[in-house]
Amino acid sequence: MGKTEYRAKARDLRQALFAAQSDLLEERVSGVILVAGVDAAGKGATANQLNAWMDPRWITTRAFDGPTDEERERPRWWRYWRALPPFGSLGIFLSAWYSEPLQERVNGGNRAAFDAEMDEIRRFEQTLVDGGVAILKIWLHLDRDAQEERFRRLEADPLQRWRVTKADWANWRRYKRFAEATEEILDATDVPEAPWIVVDGSDERRRALDVGNAVLSGLRARIHGAGAPSPTSPIETPVVGGEDSTVIGLDDASVALVKRRYRSDLAVLQARLSRLHRRARESQTSLVGVFEGRDAAGKGGAIRRAVEALDPRRVDVIRVSAPTEEELAHHYLWRFWRRIPRDGYVALFDRSWYGRVLVERVEGLASPDEWSRAYDEIREFERQLVEHRIVLVKIWLDVSAEEQERRFEERFRVAHKRWKLTDEDLRNRSRWHEYDTALTDLLRETDVAPAPWRVVAADDKRRARLEVLRHFCEALEQHLEGVETPSTAELPHG
Repeated sequence: MGKTEYRAKARDLRQALFAAQSDLLEERVSGVILVAGVDAAGKGATANQLNAWMDPRWITTRAFDGPTDEERERPRWWRYWRALPPFGSLGIFLSAWYSEPLQERVNGGNRAAFDAEMDEIRRFEQTLVDGGVAILKIWLHLDRDAQEERFRRLEADPLQRWRVTKADWANWRRYKRFAEATEEILDATDVPEAPWIVVDGSDERRRALDVGNAVLSGLRARIHGAGAPSPTSPIETPVVGGEDSTVIGLDDASVALVKRRYRSDLAVLQARLSRLHRRARESQTSLVGVFEGRDAAGKGGAIRRAVEALDPRRVDVIRVSAPTEEELAHHYLWRFWRRIPRDGYVALFDRSWYGRVLVERVEGLASPDEWSRAYDEIREFERQLVEHRIVLVKIWLDVSAEEQERRFEERFRVAHKRWKLTDEDLRNRSRWHEYDTALTDLLRETDVAPAPWRVVAADDKRRARLEVLRHFCEALEQHLEGVETPSTAELPHG
């Protein structure tokens, strides 16, 4: 393509891209432009060109090489969630989540593992699309001869030869295998919601225009509704509640636990949890605790008793309230992914991602489509945590309507407790039955392996706190069974 033709087309394209960027801000849509392709096909040049043609203040460019130590200590998808751009902005991701499965497939990886990996990628991308992210995937292609010619041209330039490595030539010698693996990946993940656009990278000017037009078409389609989240299909209820279910019935807590016995049992359980936490820390096992329940059910008190038994330098207590402006500018799971602890650390969530299917559902802050598909999204999120060897403990603290009313009255009477009682608490009480329905659906949909719920009757706070500690201990013991740590032989058992 000649310079004159290129400059005229590039000028018009740039104006259209600026307009599309402006529309992103108005429509609260974000975009991820994933640029992958053959070595030397122009991935870096493409990222630079898009930054030059659009407003770079609303673009973040990330190259994903091998994971850092910090990233290895979290689930695989943590680094991609953390890098997602806010609504109204674009993220240019180089290679990202396709690089590793491509290398594994080229190196003869197991077919079943590859298929499972493609399924996981499709679910991840669908979650982003449903949450308002436009995904544009561009594969830059060069045939084998064109790639060789470009390598030799770069090597002949003293200022560019550093860009060609021994690994690049090794990959070139296996060009056919890379091409076959690439075709498998593109076939498996080319879906209407997140399609692949294959661009010939041999002509640099035409490549720039083709990529720019693909980005423009993709953004316009997403902004004007094409590729938007499709209506959610009816929920398929998992099989739960059978004899293997871990949802327990509410205990008979009519007889309050005697204070003396409570203090004795508390000390024993906290010591047990402390020992297990030390073993978990030494084996680089993370712990995530989710505390949900009705207002005034005692979440704060239960969390405090757990924290007393843990190393405070390795514990993060996360109080989840209404999302901030920054959090509202991302997918609802983004703020929770950011707080996932590194190996050997603990995160305790006072309220959690279940707000999507509880308060947001009942208060009309999420549409039926949004909260219905959230069950699948949450199950997938939790599966990824557990697969990273994170011990996930989900506690639901339940109180009767009569006990909740008594606690509200006490909070109103006692000056130093009055701050705990809010107008929102009273309003939620008036919608008790609606929350009951939402809770029933929540337990039915998310009490599944590998992340079961533990339902604890909390009319007796002391008994409830002991039950919570016991559940944490049992979950850690089950996970650590057979795990060798430097000091395992020194620790008492039972």
